[in-house]
Amino acid sequence: MWLEAPTYISDVLQESQLDLDESSLARLRRGAAAGPLTGEPQAELARSLPVVSIGEPETWPLSALYDVDAMPPMIRASMKDADFYLVRLACSFRPVHRESQIEWARLAIELHQDEEGRQPIAEAQHPVEVNQEIQRHTKFTLSPSLTFQPVEVSVGEIAFGFDYPELRPMISAAGYRTSKPNWDYFAVSGSAVQGGKWMHLLVKTPRGTSAVHADLSLAADVRTKGAIVRAVLRNNRAREAACLRTRLWG
Repeated sequence: MWLEAPTYISDVLQESQLDLDESSLARLRRGAAAGPLTGEPQAELARSLPVVSIGEPETWPLSALYDVDAMPPMIRASMKDADFYLVRLACSFRPVHRESQIEWARLAIELHQDEEGRQPIAEAQHPVEVNQEIQRHTKFTLSPSLTFQPVEVSVGEIAFGFDYPELRPMISAAGYRTSKPNWDYFAVSGSAVQGGKWMHLLVKTPRGTSAVHADLSLAADVRTKGAIVRAVLRNNRAREAACLRTRLWG
């Protein structure tokens, strides 16, 4: 099965303006912020923060993405002892024109145990590292060793794969083989942190794992009003929490 690249986030889990985190708020309240931030009204600063969207994760059982005969033997053997799911994550960034710029952002996901205490982990992540030029219309598939690899043949010659409209540097993934994977996005010369981002996660979990939930969170360093502040996406339904809970499957 070939998973076409989305052009927009069709199912939004949450879309809202970022909020200053507690450390940035404390600096402002003390009046101890350096340089141009000193004396800036908190409300005015908050209005310049970017709008961020997080999409509802899309999940496919790995067994549904392959015809049995086309599945590499090593992958088929791995599925005797564990269940595997492909999860697609999405977020987008909209800085306020000429008022804010995202210097760094992190999308993190925490995978929770099911009711029987079975713990899913991130078996593979993509993208892992993008540190050079912008990559457009890139295609990837799953290797026999359960890692994501570039596709160098025509789409019709592979059993399963996905693509991206583009990958902008710099991107760095972490949390491999843990329950808390994440992706970092960095602004570099000629490439700002803005627009839609798509990520893929291969989740490995003990056989028979039932409903699995995950928490999504996003934090960013934003340059605005001549200084850099830390901002977070808060849950609209629970303003004190900075994470969004969603069901991945089950």
